[in-house]
Amino acid sequence: MIEIIIGVELSPVNEGYGGDTYLVKESPGKVLIAVIDGLGHGAMAHQAAQKAVETLKNMDCYDLEETLEKAHRALRDTVGVVIGLVEIDKKKKMLTYTGVGNINIRLIGSRDIQMLLPKGILGYRFERRVLKKIPLLPKDLLIMHTDGIAPNYELNSIIDEHPQDIAQSLMNGFRSPNDDALVLVAAGLLVE
Repeated sequence: MIEIIIGVELSPVNEGYGGDTYLVKESPGKVLIAVIDGLGHGAMAHQAAQKAVETLKNMDCYDLEETLEKAHRALRDTVGVVIGLVEIDKKKKMLTYTGVGNINIRLIGSRDIQMLLPKGILGYRFERRVLKKIPLLPKDLLIMHTDGIAPNYELNSIIDEHPQDIAQSLMNGFRSPNDDALVLVAAGLLVE
């Protein structure tokens, strides 16, 4: 089994009204991680992102396709969001991902896997779906971020640091000053 360690950095453009947010929800043996970006900036983006978080918090299921569909229906009265969803099965050491829009999901370690999501807006329109599984390896590091972080980073010099330190380094070095930004880093520790 693995134990997940999370690091998060968040930086809104407008104080108090960030449209970027996240959720980490644990159940026995599994962890659901969502990175959410409400469309635009300000109060309406913040409102949509918060509604997405509340919708995900209140769901009992861990079927990612069903989760995505229910969230889509719940967000129809908002400006919409883009979202990346990752489920980590701690016992099977398996990562499953889905989502819609320009959330960057990357697995770095002994390999570098970029997980691409289809275009669309949850709450408005999305058609194509992706649902893929990837086995987790001992040195894997999951990085999820919104479009407020430039994706052209290299982590060779900091890959062994604590996830919070990595998240902070990415925020400090690759943040766009004109957009809300969020970066979430997750690492797994093998435990008995």
